[in-house]
Amino acid sequence: MIRLTRLPSGVAPPARDNPMGDPKPATRSPSAADALLRPVDVATMLGVSPKTMERWRAEGRGPRFAKLSGKVVRYRAVDVDAFVRARSPTNES
Repeated sequence: MIRLTRLPSGVAPPARDNPMGDPKPATRSPSAADALLRPVDVATMLGVSPKTMERWRAEGRGPRFAKLSGKVVRYRAVDVDAFVRARSPTNES
């Protein structure tokens, strides 16, 4: 049986979605710019082969990437966008 007690003055009850009242870590909702993309997806976006993406990583070229484990590589969408923008011609007169 659960015994209900009165909270001391000035103490707020725990939030309904967190019944234990444990503090939640600060989180922010992920945005599209924070999305992690697979090399095959980035290769398709850039019009190159996945093998080219692999070669660029080995040569230090291409978009910035994150190596999450031995074989798991991901690209942030914002880094792919920056890579494309850096190589796009400007509209100067």
